[in-house]
Amino acid sequence: TENTDKASHSYQTLLSNYEKNRNLLGINSVPKMEQCGVNMIIETPFNPKNKQYQPPQRRYACDDDFMYVESNGIPSHTFEKINKWDLITHDYTWQIRRAPVLIETPTNLPLTTAIGMAVDGLPIYAAAETQDGFKDPVKINSLDDCNGHTFLDGAYHYHAAPHCLWEDDPLNKTERVIGYAFDGIPIINGYECIDEACSSIKKLNSSYVKIADPTKRPVHEAYEYQAGYGDLDKCNGKVGFDGHYRYYATDEYPYLIGCLRGHLVPSNLTHLKGPGFKNKKRHAFSRLKFIGHQQKHLVGKKKIIEKREIQE
Repeated sequence: TENTDKASHSYQTLLSNYEKNRNLLGINSVPKMEQCGVNMIIETPFNPKNKQYQPPQRRYACDDDFMYVESNGIPSHTFEKINKWDLITHDYTWQIRRAPVLIETPTNLPLTTAIGMAVDGLPIYAAAETQDGFKDPVKINSLDDCNGHTFLDGAYHYHAAPHCLWEDDPLNKTERVIGYAFDGIPIINGYECIDEACSSIKKLNSSYVKIADPTKRPVHEAYEYQAGYGDLDKCNGKVGFDGHYRYYATDEYPYLIGCLRGHLVPSNLTHLKGPGFKNKKRHAFSRLKFIGHQQKHLVGKKKIIEKREIQE
């Protein structure tokens, strides 16, 4: 695991805040750069097959409450342009709560912004294809071999488990963290030990049932949660032997997260207020008309309210 460069923005910000508030904060509030409490953030080496893009950049730092992860949004795996949106760098700084707090009523997922961060620092989105009527991105084959793709703001993101980040068999790591939701709860590779001694390994299954064709209907109309159908709850998680709640990657919808079981960190949502709005001046496909976050096409004399025209 890479230790953070002390010249990073994250480190300087943390140290500056500490110096300003050191009389109010205890000595334990000093940023622990060498011991983040998590060791799952992976290396992001330069991939020569992505030589036309900037090298991936990623730093992380911690204080007592948060892990801070900076990323420029460039993947270390081979980028495959499977739609018309090219890859563009972004300036991400994610805040991951180190001690997640569960809430009584889970929060529904936003469908047009990131809901979490993979361990390479790239964003994770819900399992709904915004570019195609919120259909299931896995079932309509809109993803690359790493279960990701770009959107019209040039942001590469994942919709399902990014298994290409590891060379070994996923079964070799039953407690592997593959990402973090923005409530701080880790997303685990979809296997668990059946007991504390790990006498055998079990693959976990989603509790969502397909009730309509997910290639023709939005995901909220195509799937229905049925308690007890699989191994996991509505948010695609469960409590482990240690008493901690985790999300688990599954082969079927919702693939990573079904809802947020913990307190959301709102600052993470400011990076992407809606697809197409960030970096609009630099993107070749910025001359579009939007209603809210969804692209609309003008047909005949049909009136579209709350229209926002994005100009280069």
